[in-house]
Amino acid sequence: MKGKRLFLLLLFHKLLRNNKKKCNKHWGKKGKAKKKKKKKKQKDKIKNKNNKEEHSNLHSLFFKLHFPCQNRI
Repeated sequence: MKGKRLFLLLLFHKLLRNNKKKCNKHWGKKGKAKKKKKKKKQKDKIKNKNNKEEHSNLHSLFFKLHFPCQNRI
C-alpha cells in the first residue's frame, strides 16, 4: 500500500504543480499591470497539445488504479 501511494504521489506531483500555477493565474493579486501576451509559436502549440494528452493519460490511469471494476476514461 505504501509503495502504491508513493507511486501515485510521484505520478501526480507534476499535475498538482501545474494546477497550482493555473489557479494563481485566475486568482492572482489584483491591481497589478497585465503583462502583454506573447504570440504562441508552433513549437509551443505542440508542447501544449502534448501536455494535454499526458494529463488525460494520467487521469485515465488514476481511475484504472482506483476503480478497477469500472471502465472510466
